[in-house]
Amino acid sequence: MKFPRRPQTSKRVFDITALMDVMFILLIFFMLNSQWDRDSALNLRLPQAGQATPLFSDHIEILLDELDGISIEGNPTSLIEMEGWLKGQSTTRPVLIKADRDASYGKAIQIFDLLQKLGFNTVSLGALPPRL
Repeated sequence: MKFPRRPQTSKRVFDITALMDVMFILLIFFMLNSQWDRDSALNLRLPQAGQATPLFSDHIEILLDELDGISIEGNPTSLIEMEGWLKGQSTTRPVLIKADRDASYGKAIQIFDLLQKLGFNTVSLGALPPRL
């Protein structure tokens, strides 16, 4: 006796291509709209000052970490590369040097000498505001 065959049920497959597209678009959206703090990469421990006032908004920022690593505008560099970059900048722009409290005094003096040689007159040191 022949039994009638039942049609085989096909396995359902979920297409997640559209879901992946949406996830990548959301990832790109959040990456582009998030704000990154340049100083957090170096984790500088600035010394405290009795009177610290904010500097101008348009300044050149030089960071010096405890291992004497130099970064200018958030990009790691050396003194020679920094000199080349600074030659292309206006000497009327103020310069802010943020040095870690454990940084080498000699490296800070080298940076000051370079700035003086290139003609930068407005140089400030970064410090934390006093605790209240």
